[in-house]
Amino acid sequence: MTAARKIEVQIEMIPTEGDPTTTTVSIEPKVPLRDVLASAGISSEGKDFTVNGKAATLDTPVATGSKVSSRDRAVQVRGQERPRGS
Repeated sequence: MTAARKIEVQIEMIPTEGDPTTTTVSIEPKVPLRDVLASAGISSEGKDFTVNGKAATLDTPVATGSKVSSRDRAVQVRGQERPRGS
């Protein structure tokens, strides 16, 4: 059994007020929205999200370059995909 390949991506949180913050996390390629939100420390409770401008469910896959938004903040998943440890 092979270990799943992880990638390092930057997640930028852009609140409606205040300064954006950027976090680098290791995730699997094309992970579900729920995992991206959890990695960024964002609760999904009671919120509607879009991925790249389209309505999304928590199972919607998110890849590098995707823009995830809700009413109170946006999450930009960006950066070069690199195998973890390289």
